[in-house]
Amino acid sequence: KNVFTAEYEKEKASYEIQKNRLTLNVSNAYYHIVYLQHQEKLYRYLDSLYQNFSKASDRKFELGETNYLEKITAQAKFRKISTTLSQIENDKKAQYEILQSLVQSEEKVVISSHKIQPIEKITNETSKLLYSSYLESVTKNYKNQISLQKQHWLPDLNLDYFQGKNSGLSQSIYGFQVGVGIPLFYFGNRAKSKVAQLELQSWEQEKQNEEQKIDKYINQKMNELAKFQEAINYYDQYGKKLSEEIIKVGNRSYQQGEIDFFQYILSLENATAIQVDYLDNVLQFNKTQLDLQYLNF
Repeated sequence: KNVFTAEYEKEKASYEIQKNRLTLNVSNAYYHIVYLQHQEKLYRYLDSLYQNFSKASDRKFELGETNYLEKITAQAKFRKISTTLSQIENDKKAQYEILQSLVQSEEKVVISSHKIQPIEKITNETSKLLYSSYLESVTKNYKNQISLQKQHWLPDLNLDYFQGKNSGLSQSIYGFQVGVGIPLFYFGNRAKSKVAQLELQSWEQEKQNEEQKIDKYINQKMNELAKFQEAINYYDQYGKKLSEEIIKVGNRSYQQGEIDFFQYILSLENATAIQVDYLDNVLQFNKTQLDLQYLNF
């Protein structure tokens, strides 16, 4: 009974870990879709800008107000943004397929959120307890196996009670019998006991290794979080305002003829790079935060 109970506890702990991993995979797919939708919103804005300036460059070239290089550069930038949007759309469809397969809902999953932000600080203690519970259940299972092997050394006691009838007798026959089973193969049971003991010792070493891996994994993820958090803080304090200012001044300066087309393109690319880096850092921050919360190691 103890062996089967320990086996049940081990499988139950393993089941909880599987649920934990499923939650992690669903969360990762969700935040990745939100990231792609926000990225799509950014590139659609850029697409409208490049599309307008591509048309304007064509018109200026026809009127002889600009050269051929500016015309084809505007077209190339517009096509590049369009290609990036197409890639984002395909990535989004792929992530939706992943999410749908995880949720396994008959209804189509739709995520309306376009706002991406860092996940607030969370604790990983719940997941750590799940893994600790699983490791302890395995240890308990090995110990019960050892106890079971030791019990095989002891005699078996059997007690039977019976009631019988016979057509030649006028009344029922009652009786009982007692039996004792003596183990004959002592050395075989002893060998099995030693094997179970060695398996426990081996597991204890593996368990210690797993616990160290968990602690190192947590430290690694904490360092990664600090790295991504630093980049996010830069954007919140300076990058966002700087990006918006570059776009605003660039548009005004180009329209007023203070900068040429190539300087304007460079300004847009610099502003875009700041925003894209921010989105990438938030995505990696959130993935790392989820890995830490659910201990995805």
